[in-house]
Amino acid sequence: MRERCSLCRLVHDTIKQSSASYSSCEAWIVTSPGRNNDVNAKREVKLVVQTNISKSKPLFQLRKQQPQTQATVTEYTLLLDVGDTPETPSASQSEIVLKIPEAFKTLPENQTSKSWTDPDQQWPVIEQWLHECTASHELCRGETADLPELPSRFLEIGAHGAPTRILASGNGARGAYACLSHCWGGKNNCTLNETTKSQFSEQIPPYVLPPVFTDAIAMCKKLGIPRLWIDSLCIQQDSVKDWQQESSKMGQYYANCTVCIAATSSANSSASFQIKARPSGIRSSGTDPQSGPFTLLAYPSHLARPQSHFVQSYEKEKLAAEFPLLSRAWVFQERWLSPRTLHFCSSEVVFECAEGTSCECGGVRGGLLDDGPKLGLSVVRGTTGGADGLAKRRRDLHKMPWSELVSAYSALDLTKLGDRLVAISGLASTMHAERMTSFQEVDEVHKGLSIQYLAGLWSHSLETDLAWFVGATPLSCQAGEQKYEVMASHRTDRKSRPTEYLAPTWSWASILDPVRFLTDNVQGRKPLFELLDAHIPLATDDPFGAVTNGCSIRLRGKILSTSWAMRPGDNSGTPSLVLTEVVGTQQLDKEDASGLVFTPDFAVLSPGPYQIRPQDKLYVFPLATQQVKYLRWVREASATIDASRSTACLVLKAVYGLDEKYGAVYERVGFTEYVNFQGGVRNVDCNKYVAEDFFLV
Repeated sequence: MRERCSLCRLVHDTIKQSSASYSSCEAWIVTSPGRNNDVNAKREVKLVVQTNISKSKPLFQLRKQQPQTQATVTEYTLLLDVGDTPETPSASQSEIVLKIPEAFKTLPENQTSKSWTDPDQQWPVIEQWLHECTASHELCRGETADLPELPSRFLEIGAHGAPTRILASGNGARGAYACLSHCWGGKNNCTLNETTKSQFSEQIPPYVLPPVFTDAIAMCKKLGIPRLWIDSLCIQQDSVKDWQQESSKMGQYYANCTVCIAATSSANSSASFQIKARPSGIRSSGTDPQSGPFTLLAYPSHLARPQSHFVQSYEKEKLAAEFPLLSRAWVFQERWLSPRTLHFCSSEVVFECAEGTSCECGGVRGGLLDDGPKLGLSVVRGTTGGADGLAKRRRDLHKMPWSELVSAYSALDLTKLGDRLVAISGLASTMHAERMTSFQEVDEVHKGLSIQYLAGLWSHSLETDLAWFVGATPLSCQAGEQKYEVMASHRTDRKSRPTEYLAPTWSWASILDPVRFLTDNVQGRKPLFELLDAHIPLATDDPFGAVTNGCSIRLRGKILSTSWAMRPGDNSGTPSLVLTEVVGTQQLDKEDASGLVFTPDFAVLSPGPYQIRPQDKLYVFPLATQQVKYLRWVREASATIDASRSTACLVLKAVYGLDEKYGAVYERVGFTEYVNFQGGVRNVDCNKYVAEDFFLV
């Protein structure tokens, strides 16, 4: 009997697995264009199997009827693995150029990990990810080869039946440990407090450990890591002093761990790491005389497509529903500071480190905008928080602009408003050390400069860090231009500024909405003010943590007084707020006129201590002029963009009662940006600014 070819064997085995012995079936192969009809995407090749199952006729049915059948259709995507089979990889396979068999060149290559279509291979894949990262990723290695210093407390994971307990480390004690990143959510009785402290130091009873903790401990045992740090068990929850001390070290704890274990799709600790079961793929191997070994694979089509990934989530509701952990603000620095993270999602395991992200289904390698908002052909203003999703894709932290990190962080949720600065303090501390080192080594201009952290901003880049705003930037390239800005929030309204003091008004941490910044890699930025002094009273000993009422910066700059008014809104019905006496244009193809729109930082019209009233004077404070930058532009408008410089400004309100003692004192209420174009001449500002030294509070 003639031996079947590889494709025939695959079709035969797939039909056999899909159909029952008592059914008839039909099968056919179809091809279709790539996803979303993308001409550059490879076509999909599917094996469609239709099984027809006859229903039994009841014995009591006397009348003769046509037999009833029930048809079930199952689609399998056909994929090609080139080279040795995944089960027996060749040691030298990565060193040779693999060729596609001529007979199967129309089949798309399998981009998934071997564990996606063979779940039994999940653990070897995880081990491979970790080994490659620890052995070859320069960005993920520690500064020294020494074991890191242990946290103040950690869970000692009992081996060979020994109990799991909480231990306090001695001064300078070192060793390997893992960290758990999880959502608290709901009621968590498994916490360290004055009542449980003594018992948990001897043994944590297994029955009090919630499933997420149990799964994390099991993962540590499998990885051979003898210690685990969990915030709720390693920080005493009923001690303010312990919380303040330990929360300031959390960034250090995550940065020094061997791996962060993340319960990414678990909404609370009562859930688990359980991943949805997947079937094994159907395989047929062969050898082509010209190209060598290959494997054909049939896999259910709904699983062969790339799965949803957190680095492709643009909607807050979607992120919170599918990856609730990553909607939490505290977790942002946990991800970015950990050398590597294993994310346990509902459908797969995802590995993330500073040098890349890998997943089982292979979809994370796709374009970032695959499932996000599509940019139109119109120009898009250059701002932070663009086409990178809400859960910002990790990169080399040392090359990340602070403004990009703050944009992503500000869109996430906090249970306690007072943690707005605390939950990013670990990142701030790391960035401060990196900037000080960088300036001392390579930057002659800043060499010897003391870099001060100012309630979420930096003293040496204040012209950039003050230029944050909520919503869309007011600049457009052409009149009537439709903007396609990718934003962390599509809200046009604003939340009220909280009555609880979180930060000074000039800090993004003082408000509760997502913020963005003007792109800070623009060449030729020219600051228009000087920092004279800063006063930042701290709530604790942590210079990067919470602040108390009384923060201020003293500046030397220019101020312009103006009245303001409301202009009827667009189709959304939201009115625009206009600075009536400021001259300029916010449409690059139109000449200057009086009246410029500004974007409020919060709900400035809502009654309360921060409300602005029709009779209030507002004040415009220019931060810097810079080249107008767009992420994409309309070809015919490029000359206009290249020739234009914009002026970025804060919108201020006078604070009365302090001026007699301190002089002019203002608080921030909004942001605006404009260009100047008059009589064919660009970039000549005719506004009558007045030089002034003043305080911002």
